[in-house]
Order: sequence, then structure tokens, then C-alpha cells
Amino acid sequence: MGKNNMMQKHDAGNADLDLSLQDIIDVVEDELLVIDNEYRVRYANNLTSHGGLPKRTGSPVGQLCYEVFHGRDKPCGTPLWDCPLKKVMESGNMTTVIHPFHDHGVDTYVKITAYPVRDVSGNPRAIIELRGDVTAERELEAQLLRRHHQLLALSQISSAVSGLRDLDAILRIALDNVLNLISGSVGGILILDEKTKTLGYRVQRGLSAPYTAGRRIPIGEGIAGKVVQTGESMLV
Repeated sequence: MGKNNMMQKHDAGNADLDLSLQDIIDVVEDELLVIDNEYRVRYANNLTSHGGLPKRTGSPVGQLCYEVFHGRDKPCGTPLWDCPLKKVMESGNMTTVIHPFHDHGVDTYVKITAYPVRDVSGNPRAIIELRGDVTAERELEAQLLRRHHQLLALSQISSAVSGLRDLDAILRIALDNVLNLISGSVGGILILDEKTKTLGYRVQRGLSAPYTAGRRIPIGEGIAGKVVQTGESMLV
């Protein structure tokens, strides 16, 4: 009896609230979807219908997720994308994937977290999917990784300079580290001859010996000569 009275009081206290499921999901800052096990979108919050990634106008409700979000005629699959719906249906557990998008000439990344929605028997029948733009985070991670590689290369070059007395060995280590840093395979280090005012290859990787042997580049000519003349780097 006491429990029934508590429930009646609770219902009476909420009698003046006019809330729907749509009202609740619309306050979520990320895109929120409910997708059934046949890949059809059953619910979507306002952000998903008017914005989101990729950019769209109009509600995706009633449409197939792989058609409306990826422009595909069949469900997503490896190696291009992992389908979060398929993974949740198979495992019954929450899963997270990151999907790349090329939207209006811009590369973006979307983090998709999917949670199972179960029937009365406990079997997963749909997913709740949260989608958030993580492009900025991915770019920051890439910048940090590049900076780590740069510091590692400088550390190895510094160790070579302090531990070796052979200039050619030092230059080879420096060149190898720079090429590794930029994922390159061809390059060289040129030394300026103060007497002739020309540049010549001291060490190289991926260049033919006939090309580099005896080759002299006057200051001001070619890319290397102009860099020496101006003292400024060039990107070509």
C-alpha cells in the first residue's frame, strides 16, 4: 500500500511535465540515433536532422543508415569501415569506432559509440548511437606524434655529433633521420665550397652516383643555390 501511495505521489508530481522522448534526446549535444537491426533509423535528435557529419538537411528517420550517412547501397564493412551496428548485434556489448568522412573538400573524423537496446528477452534488437566530431583531437594527436618524431630525430643527431668525429658519418645519420621524419627515401646534404662558391653533394640517399659525383651548383642557381643565397628555406 505504501509503495502504491509513493507511485501515485510521484505521478502527481510529474503531472505538469509535458516531455516526450524527442524532447529528451534533443538536448544531447552530440548526434544521437536509434537504429534497428535492419539498419533503419528509428529516432534522431535535432542536431542529426539539421547539421551533423556529413552535413545534411532533413531527418534521417525511416532511412537506412548506410544510405543516408555514407551514400552506400549496402551496409558498411571492412576494410573501409567497421559497422558499429553489426559489432553490437554480434557481441551484445557497447562498441566505439572512428569513421573518416570527406565532406565538401574537408577531411573529418567522427567517433561513433553504439550501445545495445535489448528486447524483453535480453537480446539486442537495436542500438543507440552517439556521433561526435573528433577531427580536432585527431589533428592534435598527429601534431604531437610529429613533434615526438622531430625531438627523437634531433636527439639521435645530437648523439651522433657528440659521439662521432667522422663528418660523413654524422651527416649520414642526420640525413637518415630527416628522411625517416618525412617518410622520404631520396635526399642529400650539400656542402658549400668557400673557394669556388659552389655546392656539392657530401652524402645522399636514393640518388645515382653519376648524378651526384662531381656535380657543382653555383650559389643562386637551382633550389639549393637559392637557399644558400637567401638563407631561407623553400617549399616546392
